[in-house]
Amino acid sequence: MRKKSVLMSLVVAALFVIFAQGALAYQVTTTGGGGFGIYQYMSGGEFTLQVDNDLMPVLNYYSPLTSNQGNTINTFQSFCLELNETIKPNTTYNVAFSNAAKSGGIGGATNKVDPISIGTAWLYSQFAQGALVDYKFAGTIDERKASAFDLQYALWWLEDEKAYDGSNIFIQAAIAMFGDEATAKADSLGAYNVMALNLTDDAGNPFQDQLVVVPIPSAIWLLGTAIMGLIGVRRRFTA
Repeated sequence: MRKKSVLMSLVVAALFVIFAQGALAYQVTTTGGGGFGIYQYMSGGEFTLQVDNDLMPVLNYYSPLTSNQGNTINTFQSFCLELNETIKPNTTYNVAFSNAAKSGGIGGATNKVDPISIGTAWLYSQFAQGALVDYKFAGTIDERKASAFDLQYALWWLEDEKAYDGSNIFIQAAIAMFGDEATAKADSLGAYNVMALNLTDDAGNPFQDQLVVVPIPSAIWLLGTAIMGLIGVRRRFTA
């Protein structure tokens, strides 16, 4: 029975590849003001993203240092994956989950699909938990902005969007973690439960993809969205 159960799980997991993208209508909203949050620096993160009710579970993974939970705001801090995509303040975007940046970026993409690197996944997961060494979580606003700039640059380098900078502490941390540059830039394959939020407007136009950590393994999260989406479709057709 256990073998059959495992086989069924694998079959269902395969189905999510077909059905998961766009199965549910998730949304996030960027914050406003002169930037996208008090720690946002130039064209990169930290971005502050407010989740809708359906996305509340993602906040379970985040530290109080990187989220605002338990009230009507319900936000978390994120970073860009692509260098040459845009995102607007005070704007609500439709969200699809995937393991790659899509429809943008200047490096490493095949058919405009650029998988998240394992270095990016590790750095962002550490950030989300408030555990990223040398990140000025408790510093002044300017100090934290400086950390945000350094981390964003490292993420862009790991995604082949920026040139190597040997002085960047987070680039060096990723290389030390994975042994060399090539390994740090390898496909994460969903490691650390880090995924991309592929953002589009109501017309389907792509915008800057953002990072998120899901509180359960990424494949299971996608599978859950697929199942819920199929349930929704069935309800619409049987109502």
